[in-house]
Amino acid sequence: MDILYCGDDNMFEGLIISILSLTKHAHEPLKIYIMTGHLRNKHRQFQALSDDHIDFLNDLAKQGNNRNAVIKIDMTEKFEAELPTANINTSNVKLS
Repeated sequence: MDILYCGDDNMFEGLIISILSLTKHAHEPLKIYIMTGHLRNKHRQFQALSDDHIDFLNDLAKQGNNRNAVIKIDMTEKFEAELPTANINTSNVKLS
């Protein structure tokens, strides 16, 4: 089963909960893709999920089934080439 998450490092704890649930209920190997990246605009800054966090999530997923995998998709270069504008200001978090 393929699963895709998109977000920054702020979603790490939520990913732990979600992956634990997935591994408990899935009956087939999971490929969990996490699309993330560094993004800075005039209003906010977003930090990509770190490789250490991805490694932790991968180890967590493998506890449920050693064929599970967590794969990081770093979109930083694409973000920098063409900054997204849709939904970028929907969070209530203010970054300085």
